[in-house]
Amino acid sequence: MADLSDRLASGEIDLATWQIDMRKTIRDAYASQIWAATEGNPNMNDYLKMGSQIQAQDRYLADFAREIKAGDLSPQAISSRSKLYARSSGQVYWDQATGNVKLPAYPRGSNGAPCRVNCKCEWRDNNDGTWTWVLGPNENHCEVCSERAAQWNPYIPPQSQRNAA
Repeated sequence: MADLSDRLASGEIDLATWQIDMRKTIRDAYASQIWAATEGNPNMNDYLKMGSQIQAQDRYLADFAREIKAGDLSPQAISSRSKLYARSSGQVYWDQATGNVKLPAYPRGSNGAPCRVNCKCEWRDNNDGTWTWVLGPNENHCEVCSERAAQWNPYIPPQSQRNAA
């Protein structure tokens, strides 16, 4: 995604091409996360679940393209912001990897933590019906993630939120 933005900045591609290629790359990143979370064995329902998240990313991308067209962003800002789209796909991974268990937040994406897509935390299945929020390695943890690691250790999903797999 940063490469596409560099090509846009150099004039190699125009804004419309950049937006189309970014959209495809975002979809591919999300599909790759589904593939990884299912250990290479996804089904159509797995891919369908990411539809609303892709639609949200498409809206963000359209806003981003308008800002670029308006000249509001430097090439460096465009490149940095482009990289965030790849990181945001990690939320799809965690949603899929945790199965049908509804957890209160997921690493990366819109998780209510200030680190958002830069979050390196993860959920660990304790194989007893509970889950633990684990802080990511070698990072300065935001206050929200640190609180989650303390509070959700372990996290017990309410019976009403657990679905049969």
